[in-house]
Amino acid sequence: MLLNYRSGGFSSGNLKSGTVNEMLSRNIGNSVLNLTGCSLNEVLYYVDKNIPVIGMKDQDNAVLIIGYDTYNITVIDPNLHQSKKIGLNDGTAMFEQAGNLFFSYLTDNK
Repeated sequence: MLLNYRSGGFSSGNLKSGTVNEMLSRNIGNSVLNLTGCSLNEVLYYVDKNIPVIGMKDQDNAVLIIGYDTYNITVIDPNLHQSKKIGLNDGTAMFEQAGNLFFSYLTDNK
């Protein structure tokens, strides 16, 4: 999901078992950011810089956070195959319940 968004295309054949962090490291190298423990509000810094963030909804499901406004975050949910809005309070509660597990990447822009 992040890999598709970042590169404009990605083969799922490159995915192997392991943690999200391991999978991202194998595919995009040292530019992976493990933002575990950050709050939703803190990771929105990256989203504001047009850098999407993976947020774990639970142990097995994640969404890609691609935007936000005063009241909502916009996510791509791969289980629904679409984007949707989630209220900031609902999103904060969902991610906190999952342990605030977030991942992103560093860009080459300086």
